[in-house]
Amino acid sequence: MVDFLRKTPKNVIVKCICRHGDILNTFSFMNKICTLYGEKNLIMQVSSNYENLVGIPLKIMLEEYQTEKFKTEIQILPKKEYDKNKHIDYFKNVTGFDRRNIYHDVHKIYGYPYENLFPKRTPTEKDYVAIWHSKYNLEDPQEWKNPIGYKGIINYVESLNQEIKYVDYTMNLRYIIDIIANAKLCIGYEGMGQLISQSFMKPIITFSTQEYISLYNSGPWGLVVDKIYDHMFDVDNIIGTQNEKIDKYRSCSN
Repeated sequence: MVDFLRKTPKNVIVKCICRHGDILNTFSFMNKICTLYGEKNLIMQVSSNYENLVGIPLKIMLEEYQTEKFKTEIQILPKKEYDKNKHIDYFKNVTGFDRRNIYHDVHKIYGYPYENLFPKRTPTEKDYVAIWHSKYNLEDPQEWKNPIGYKGIINYVESLNQEIKYVDYTMNLRYIIDIIANAKLCIGYEGMGQLISQSFMKPIITFSTQEYISLYNSGPWGLVVDKIYDHMFDVDNIIGTQNEKIDKYRSCSN
Protein backbone atom coordinates (compact mmCIF):
# COMPACT_ATOMS: atom_id res chain seq x y z
CA MET A 1 0.00 0.00 0.00
CA VAL A 2 2.76 2.44 0.92
CA ASP A 3 4.50 1.55 -2.35
CA PHE A 4 1.35 2.56 -4.23
CA LEU A 5 1.22 5.92 -2.47
CA ARG A 6 4.89 6.56 -3.14
CA LYS A 7 4.42 5.68 -6.82
CA THR A 8 1.15 7.53 -7.28
CA PRO A 9 1.65 9.45 -10.55
CA LYS A 10 2.06 13.20 -10.53
CA ASN A 11 -1.25 13.52 -12.41
CA VAL A 12 -4.09 11.72 -10.65
CA ILE A 13 -7.06 11.41 -13.01
CA VAL A 14 -10.56 11.02 -11.57
CA LYS A 15 -13.89 10.57 -13.33
CA CYS A 16 -16.00 13.11 -11.51
CA ILE A 17 -19.62 12.36 -10.66
CA CYS A 18 -22.08 14.64 -8.95
CA ARG A 19 -22.16 13.01 -5.51
CA HIS A 20 -20.87 15.45 -2.92
CA GLY A 21 -19.29 12.75 -0.76
CA ASP A 22 -17.23 11.35 -3.63
CA ILE A 23 -15.80 14.79 -4.33
CA LEU A 24 -14.88 15.38 -0.68
CA ASN A 25 -13.44 11.89 -0.28
CA THR A 26 -11.18 12.63 -3.25
CA PHE A 27 -10.08 15.94 -1.69
CA SER A 28 -9.35 14.14 1.59
CA PHE A 29 -7.26 11.45 -0.10
CA MET A 30 -5.33 14.01 -2.15
CA ASN A 31 -4.54 16.16 0.90
CA LYS A 32 -3.10 13.13 2.68
CA ILE A 33 -1.13 11.91 -0.33
CA CYS A 34 0.40 15.36 -0.81
CA THR A 35 1.27 15.59 2.89
CA LEU A 36 3.14 12.30 2.63
CA TYR A 37 4.68 12.54 -0.82
CA GLY A 38 4.63 16.10 -2.09
CA GLU A 39 2.53 18.09 -4.53
CA LYS A 40 0.44 16.29 -7.12
CA ASN A 41 -2.08 17.34 -9.73
CA LEU A 42 -5.72 16.29 -9.56
CA ILE A 43 -7.43 16.10 -12.95
CA MET A 44 -11.21 15.80 -12.57
CA GLN A 45 -12.92 14.83 -15.81
CA VAL A 46 -16.56 15.75 -16.40
CA SER A 47 -18.80 14.65 -19.25
CA SER A 48 -20.07 17.57 -21.34
CA ASN A 49 -23.57 16.09 -20.96
CA TYR A 50 -23.40 16.81 -17.24
CA GLU A 51 -21.29 19.96 -17.18
CA ASN A 52 -23.77 21.95 -15.09
CA LEU A 53 -24.89 19.02 -12.92
CA VAL A 54 -21.32 18.05 -12.00
CA GLY A 55 -19.06 20.95 -12.90
CA ILE A 56 -20.86 23.61 -10.86
CA PRO A 57 -20.94 21.61 -7.57
CA LEU A 58 -17.29 20.68 -8.10
CA LYS A 59 -16.29 24.32 -8.49
CA ILE A 60 -18.26 25.22 -5.36
CA MET A 61 -16.50 22.49 -3.37
CA LEU A 62 -13.15 23.83 -4.55
CA GLU A 63 -14.16 27.27 -3.28
CA GLU A 64 -15.52 25.99 0.04
CA TYR A 65 -12.60 23.72 0.99
CA GLN A 66 -8.85 24.29 1.20
CA THR A 67 -7.13 22.35 -1.56
CA GLU A 68 -3.89 24.28 -1.83
CA LYS A 69 -1.77 21.16 -1.33
CA PHE A 70 -2.67 19.90 -4.79
CA LYS A 71 -3.38 21.59 -8.09
CA THR A 72 -6.78 20.88 -9.58
CA GLU A 73 -7.81 20.94 -13.21
CA ILE A 74 -11.38 20.39 -14.38
CA GLN A 75 -11.61 18.85 -17.84
CA ILE A 76 -14.93 19.03 -19.68
CA LEU A 77 -14.82 16.16 -22.20
CA PRO A 78 -17.20 15.25 -25.04
CA LYS A 79 -19.39 12.36 -23.94
CA LYS A 80 -17.72 9.83 -26.28
CA GLU A 81 -14.26 10.70 -25.01
CA TYR A 82 -15.40 10.68 -21.39
CA ASP A 83 -17.12 7.32 -21.83
CA LYS A 84 -13.96 5.62 -23.09
CA ASN A 85 -12.78 5.21 -19.52
CA LYS A 86 -15.99 5.93 -17.66
CA HIS A 87 -15.60 2.86 -15.44
CA ILE A 88 -12.44 4.11 -13.74
CA ASP A 89 -13.06 3.68 -10.01
CA TYR A 90 -11.96 6.92 -8.38
CA PHE A 91 -11.30 5.14 -5.07
CA LYS A 92 -8.83 2.73 -6.61
CA ASN A 93 -7.32 5.30 -8.95
CA VAL A 94 -6.53 7.66 -6.10
CA THR A 95 -5.86 5.28 -3.21
CA GLY A 96 -4.84 1.95 -4.67
CA PHE A 97 -7.57 0.17 -2.71
CA ASP A 98 -10.24 -2.01 -4.24
CA ARG A 99 -13.53 -0.27 -3.52
CA ARG A 100 -14.98 -3.38 -1.85
CA ASN A 101 -12.26 -3.33 0.81
CA ILE A 102 -11.54 0.37 1.15
CA TYR A 103 -13.66 1.04 4.20
CA HIS A 104 -11.98 -1.76 6.14
CA ASP A 105 -8.46 -0.54 5.39
CA VAL A 106 -8.30 3.03 4.14
CA HIS A 107 -8.57 4.85 7.49
CA LYS A 108 -5.51 2.93 8.75
CA ILE A 109 -3.36 4.84 6.24
CA TYR A 110 -5.39 7.94 5.34
CA GLY A 111 -7.22 8.47 8.60
CA TYR A 112 -10.87 9.51 8.54
CA PRO A 113 -11.94 12.23 6.09
CA TYR A 114 -12.35 14.89 8.82
CA GLU A 115 -8.59 14.67 9.45
CA ASN A 116 -7.81 15.75 5.88
CA LEU A 117 -10.73 18.04 4.99
CA PHE A 118 -10.37 21.74 5.71
CA PRO A 119 -13.54 23.82 5.27
CA LYS A 120 -12.98 27.54 4.80
CA ARG A 121 -16.10 28.55 6.72
CA THR A 122 -16.40 28.34 10.52
CA PRO A 123 -19.31 26.24 11.79
CA THR A 124 -21.67 27.21 14.60
CA GLU A 125 -24.26 25.28 16.58
CA LYS A 126 -27.72 26.72 16.04
CA ASP A 127 -30.86 25.24 17.53
CA TYR A 128 -32.03 23.09 14.64
CA VAL A 129 -31.47 19.66 13.14
CA ALA A 130 -30.33 19.27 9.50
CA ILE A 131 -32.00 16.42 7.59
CA TRP A 132 -31.35 14.87 4.19
CA HIS A 133 -33.61 12.30 2.57
CA SER A 134 -33.93 10.76 -0.88
CA LYS A 135 -37.44 11.90 -1.85
CA TYR A 136 -36.19 14.09 -4.69
CA ASN A 137 -33.20 11.99 -5.80
CA LEU A 138 -33.07 11.14 -9.49
CA GLU A 139 -32.39 7.52 -8.50
CA ASP A 140 -33.36 5.69 -5.32
CA PRO A 141 -30.37 4.79 -3.11
CA GLN A 142 -29.59 1.11 -2.66
CA GLU A 143 -31.65 -0.42 0.14
CA TRP A 144 -28.66 -0.79 2.47
CA LYS A 145 -28.09 2.96 2.23
CA ASN A 146 -31.68 3.85 3.05
CA PRO A 147 -33.23 0.99 5.06
CA ILE A 148 -36.24 2.92 6.37
CA GLY A 149 -36.82 4.95 3.19
CA TYR A 150 -37.38 8.69 2.92
CA LYS A 151 -40.84 8.45 4.48
CA GLY A 152 -39.39 6.68 7.52
CA ILE A 153 -36.76 9.41 7.97
CA ILE A 154 -39.31 12.21 7.62
CA ASN A 155 -41.76 10.56 10.04
CA TYR A 156 -38.98 10.02 12.58
CA VAL A 157 -37.54 13.54 12.55
CA GLU A 158 -40.94 15.20 12.61
CA SER A 159 -41.73 13.32 15.82
CA LEU A 160 -38.70 14.75 17.64
CA ASN A 161 -40.21 18.12 18.59
CA GLN A 162 -37.19 19.89 17.11
CA GLU A 163 -36.78 22.64 14.55
CA ILE A 164 -36.00 20.84 11.29
CA LYS A 165 -34.22 22.10 8.19
CA TYR A 166 -34.28 19.82 5.16
CA VAL A 167 -31.65 19.64 2.42
CA ASP A 168 -31.63 17.58 -0.77
CA TYR A 169 -29.87 17.36 -4.14
CA THR A 170 -32.25 19.84 -5.79
CA MET A 171 -30.98 22.67 -3.57
CA ASN A 172 -28.09 25.07 -4.04
CA LEU A 173 -24.93 23.45 -2.72
CA ARG A 174 -23.80 26.52 -0.78
CA TYR A 175 -27.16 26.52 1.00
CA ILE A 176 -26.75 22.81 1.82
CA ILE A 177 -23.27 23.40 3.26
CA ASP A 178 -24.52 26.35 5.29
CA ILE A 179 -27.43 24.41 6.79
CA ILE A 180 -25.24 21.44 7.74
CA ALA A 181 -22.35 23.58 9.04
CA ASN A 182 -24.59 25.38 11.52
CA ALA A 183 -26.82 22.51 12.71
CA LYS A 184 -26.61 20.99 16.17
CA LEU A 185 -27.31 17.52 14.76
CA CYS A 186 -27.49 15.91 11.31
CA ILE A 187 -29.74 13.00 10.34
CA GLY A 188 -29.96 11.20 7.01
CA TYR A 189 -29.43 8.15 4.89
CA GLU A 190 -26.02 6.85 3.77
CA GLY A 191 -25.10 9.58 1.30
CA MET A 192 -25.73 13.22 0.41
CA GLY A 193 -24.57 15.20 3.46
CA GLN A 194 -22.37 12.81 5.42
CA LEU A 195 -18.95 14.03 4.29
CA ILE A 196 -20.03 17.67 4.61
CA SER A 197 -21.25 16.94 8.13
CA GLN A 198 -18.05 15.07 9.02
CA SER A 199 -15.86 17.87 7.71
CA PHE A 200 -17.49 20.18 10.30
CA MET A 201 -17.35 17.42 12.97
CA LYS A 202 -21.10 17.39 13.60
CA PRO A 203 -23.08 14.88 15.67
CA ILE A 204 -24.91 12.62 13.24
CA ILE A 205 -27.42 9.78 12.93
CA THR A 206 -27.08 7.73 9.74
CA PHE A 207 -29.59 5.15 8.57
CA SER A 208 -27.67 2.26 7.02
CA THR A 209 -27.20 -1.50 7.32
CA GLN A 210 -23.43 -1.27 6.75
CA GLU A 211 -22.06 0.18 9.96
CA TYR A 212 -18.37 0.10 9.04
CA ILE A 213 -18.90 1.98 5.76
CA SER A 214 -21.25 4.51 7.31
CA LEU A 215 -18.99 5.24 10.29
CA TYR A 216 -16.18 5.98 7.85
CA ASN A 217 -18.42 8.40 5.92
CA SER A 218 -20.18 9.89 8.96
CA GLY A 219 -17.27 10.09 11.38
CA PRO A 220 -16.20 7.55 14.02
CA TRP A 221 -18.33 9.32 16.65
CA GLY A 222 -21.55 8.84 14.66
CA LEU A 223 -24.60 6.70 15.38
CA VAL A 224 -25.37 4.22 12.58
CA VAL A 225 -28.70 2.38 12.78
CA ASP A 226 -30.79 0.19 10.49
CA LYS A 227 -34.10 1.14 12.11
CA ILE A 228 -35.55 3.47 14.73
CA TYR A 229 -34.80 2.58 18.36
CA ASP A 230 -36.34 4.04 21.52
CA HIS A 231 -33.13 5.78 22.64
CA MET A 232 -33.07 7.79 19.40
CA PHE A 233 -35.84 10.06 20.67
CA ASP A 234 -33.52 11.52 23.34
CA VAL A 235 -31.85 13.96 20.97
CA ASP A 236 -30.08 15.96 23.66
CA ASN A 237 -28.37 12.83 24.99
CA ILE A 238 -27.24 11.81 21.49
CA ILE A 239 -25.81 15.27 20.85
CA GLY A 240 -24.08 15.45 24.24
CA THR A 241 -22.56 11.96 23.97
CA GLN A 242 -21.27 12.54 20.45
CA ASN A 243 -19.90 16.00 21.24
CA GLU A 244 -17.80 14.45 24.03
CA LYS A 245 -16.36 11.99 21.50
CA ILE A 246 -15.86 14.76 18.93
CA ASP A 247 -13.89 16.83 21.44
CA LYS A 248 -11.55 13.87 21.99
CA TYR A 249 -11.07 13.28 18.26
CA ARG A 250 -10.50 17.00 17.70
CA SER A 251 -7.83 17.16 20.41
CA CYS A 252 -6.06 14.12 18.93
CA SER A 253 -6.01 15.60 15.42
CA ASN A 254 -4.61 19.00 16.49
